[in-house]
Amino acid sequence: MTQGCSSFHSSTNRSIRAILRRGVLAFAIPAFFGFVAQVGTNSAYAQLTSASMHGTVTDTSGAVVPNAQVTVTNTSTGVATRGKTNASGYYVISLLQPGGPYSVTVEANGFQAYTAKGITLTVAANWEADAKLQVGGTSQTVAVSATALQVETQNTQLEQVANATEIESVPLEGRDASGLQKFQPGVVE
Repeated sequence: MTQGCSSFHSSTNRSIRAILRRGVLAFAIPAFFGFVAQVGTNSAYAQLTSASMHGTVTDTSGAVVPNAQVTVTNTSTGVATRGKTNASGYYVISLLQPGGPYSVTVEANGFQAYTAKGITLTVAANWEADAKLQVGGTSQTVAVSATALQVETQNTQLEQVANATEIESVPLEGRDASGLQKFQPGVVE
């Protein structure tokens, strides 16, 4: 009888060990991949080096204009990126180099061309450039200058962009670049 109990306990122990092994693996594998995905997401965001523009194209009555041609041009380099509005009159132009100045030209059949100039993009900027088209021939152009203060309304994160001159003028102990974090908004020592 003792031998029967012993074999029962050993088979039970093997079953428990097998269940625990499967349970640990069932937990550990998804947890590992979840961790890797989270780290990869944070790293990818930190390495973002481009900017984008988006907006809605409407006519003077507020109706959306689908299939309008949108051209974003870096006026200092002459590089132009083109796109079209969707059925809702919305467009997105991404992977733009930070800097500028940029101009945005919107053209659609039966409307005057619309141009906004003087837009400067920073790293990871998502600039909103809505366009209101006026009825008329395509030979006429409505020009808008983007000299107003540029406020990011889509992103609530605190961030700052520093150029090379500003970075070189900051006194850093041992020229350790991690000391630049102290000058970012919201950083507390």
